[in-house]
Amino acid sequence: MEPNVDFSLPKVIGISALGVLFAGATGYFLRFWLDFKGTDSLQPLLTLGLAMAVFLAVFVLQTLFLKSKLIINFVVLLESLALAIPFLSYFSWYVLAAWLLAFLNFLNASFRGRSEMDNQLQIKFFRIKKPVVSRAFTALSLFIALIYFNGPNAGADFGLSKQTIKSFLKPSEPVLQSTLIKNFSFDMSIYQFVDAVLGSQIADKIGISSEAIPQAMRAPLINQGIAQLRTQLAPYGITFRNNDTITDILYDYLSKLVVRIPESFRPLITFGLMFLVFLAVRSLGFIFHWAAGALSYLLYELAMLSGFARLTLESRSREIILLK
Repeated sequence: MEPNVDFSLPKVIGISALGVLFAGATGYFLRFWLDFKGTDSLQPLLTLGLAMAVFLAVFVLQTLFLKSKLIINFVVLLESLALAIPFLSYFSWYVLAAWLLAFLNFLNASFRGRSEMDNQLQIKFFRIKKPVVSRAFTALSLFIALIYFNGPNAGADFGLSKQTIKSFLKPSEPVLQSTLIKNFSFDMSIYQFVDAVLGSQIADKIGISSEAIPQAMRAPLINQGIAQLRTQLAPYGITFRNNDTITDILYDYLSKLVVRIPESFRPLITFGLMFLVFLAVRSLGFIFHWAAGALSYLLYELAMLSGFARLTLESRSREIILLK
């Protein structure tokens, strides 16, 4: 038997097709999430996370099962294209850069995993999985960071929009709800915000709900609080109307800051925000390491138990995996 060669073409095609399928699903659900970023629904984000975890798990299996460099290169190319295809409707240099970086980092992930595998006398799954998932997830993080600010008007607002700001701030709402006011939201108007803060202070001091105080008595206190807040923020150039939301106020303030920046330096804002998005996504790596690792190991064991693949020995007594 020839070592280090796969003999089952249908299995090779099947594993490759799964990788391309879930890469495409990741791109599709990323596009879906970006279309709804800033909304209250977590479903698009959770669906995207699931698609990414499954893709990473399949990518690990590809690294373990596929031997031919030519096949690996071709499959990784197809996967990177499938990831980028949902964004061709507003193609830009961002999309091209995102695709190229994804392709190169997927290749690096696959070859790093194969290198780790070639250096082992026995197949040690988790030692192989670690560099593969780490580098593949970095590829996805870079792709998301570049695509995040891409769109029909990419660059028109230098990466700043009310929707973008809201999507950045939305994850912090639970923390503010537990530390500031229970019903805090970046969508609440400044009037509602001051009303909620005063209500919380009244409840703490005299032990009654603010709803128990007649509106006619609350209104002067709210207006006084808004006037004080307006006075405190005025030196920073922050102005607002009573019905402006917190998101509106932050967007107006940041827009004024952007206008003051020399035009030649404004694109740096977009790149700075891209870097922050990359770090934010990359910080979730431990979750995907665990999820993709557990799923890929389960599929790996099932493949071995079912006879889909098996361990055998090369002439130098090193375990490899063959598709029969």
